[in-house]
Amino acid sequence: MAMSADEQLRQLQAQAASRQQTSPLNQYQKQLESRPSMSQGMLNIPKREMPVYSEKDFSYFKTAQPQQPESGGMSVMCSLMHEYGYIDDDVIEVDNLFGKLLYETNPEIIVGYHAWAKPLTNFLRYHAIYIPLFAYTTQAWAYEMAEQFGIVKNRSTFSRLLGKIVMNAGKPVCGFIGSLILSMQGGYEYRRT
Repeated sequence: MAMSADEQLRQLQAQAASRQQTSPLNQYQKQLESRPSMSQGMLNIPKREMPVYSEKDFSYFKTAQPQQPESGGMSVMCSLMHEYGYIDDDVIEVDNLFGKLLYETNPEIIVGYHAWAKPLTNFLRYHAIYIPLFAYTTQAWAYEMAEQFGIVKNRSTFSRLLGKIVMNAGKPVCGFIGSLILSMQGGYEYRRT
């Protein structure tokens, strides 16, 4: 017995519907429907009201400043980098000791160092976005000095090389600047500010 066209069409639609219910795509769509919506979040955390800010809330913006060092040591840039967490505590202690030893043996190096490092440090305190530009070279200097004291070991080759370059070039340059300053002042008496 032949089926009518309408019956054949209904039968094909029923077969398609049963296949569609068991298809991987349909199963995936059902899983998606059972998940929480993105507006609720995956953890179903309730929505909170966002605070409303006005222009006066942002009228004065200044970078958060770390505490000023209390030691008043010879280190300027390293102290700043220590305050921002770029240099470890044991390295900064050795750095202060190195500065005092260097001041006793070659005060012109410390005078020259302070001549450029103090203004730069003051600038960086109010423009902290530039600190990472100076952090790597300052770290290289500090860790090279600490390695010479035997405090730090196992540094990378590049960091070790950069530290040696900064130390071997920085001492004569700072010494030259310090000699000029001290000759203009008329003596080797230097007072820290």
